[in-house]
Amino acid sequence: MRKLYPIANLTADSVTFDVNDYEADSQKGLRKLKEQDADSYAEQRKLSRSEVEEMKRRISNIERF
Repeated sequence: MRKLYPIANLTADSVTFDVNDYEADSQKGLRKLKEQDADSYAEQRKLSRSEVEEMKRRISNIERF
């Protein structure tokens, strides 16, 4: 399964992501998630730089808009 985590805020020592409960099983499904309104992201999570470093092995793709 794939999830989409748009970046809400980026600082030198942390990253804040918009989070929702939706998942997709394909790239096409991720495109649909991108098209959703900002209101569908009801939660934000903040990760420290070290937490992001630990997650790198699980991140499959990063797209810049």
